[in-house]
Amino acid sequence: MKIKSNKEIIIKTATKILAQSGNHGVTLRKVAEQSGVTLSNVQYHFGDRDGLISSVIDSYLEICLSHIRSSVQDSNVENNPDAIKSYMINLLSFDDVQGWCEVFREIWAIACRSEKIQASLDNYYQQCSNELVTLLISLGFHEQRSKELVSLLIPFIEGFSITSISLPLEKAKVRELIINQLFEG
Repeated sequence: MKIKSNKEIIIKTATKILAQSGNHGVTLRKVAEQSGVTLSNVQYHFGDRDGLISSVIDSYLEICLSHIRSSVQDSNVENNPDAIKSYMINLLSFDDVQGWCEVFREIWAIACRSEKIQASLDNYYQQCSNELVTLLISLGFHEQRSKELVSLLIPFIEGFSITSISLPLEKAKVRELIINQLFEG
């Protein structure tokens, strides 16, 4: 059993506080107290609040990239349109991220007032985009088509994470519709 490092515990605690209390609930002191570490330990690892929030973004990035990579390893989808559609629907079915959606709404708000957080957010989206483009190319798509698909998928995923519970169709049907529309062209 792997023992979590203080840094991992601090990031997990900050994420939890951000989801529960929002932007204003996250202070280094509160994160330190709830993590069971000293304030100086939090400052050592992250420097300041923006450094901590940036690490929360990086943590989620690793989860997303891992999901993208592991989802395709078990699939035989190269040059198989039906398998590719099925894979993409599965990729968009990352339903255990509702807590992260709440966190990201807060991060978007923080990014409006923090260049450091905005830079971390930009890096997050660039890395996700690059990973998805690379994935689509490996599945047999041309580079330009891969970039076009990813340029539509990323905004869809972000908006869908916010609006999906209010749509007139079930989430699964919407995912199927968007993938069919994108991959038939």
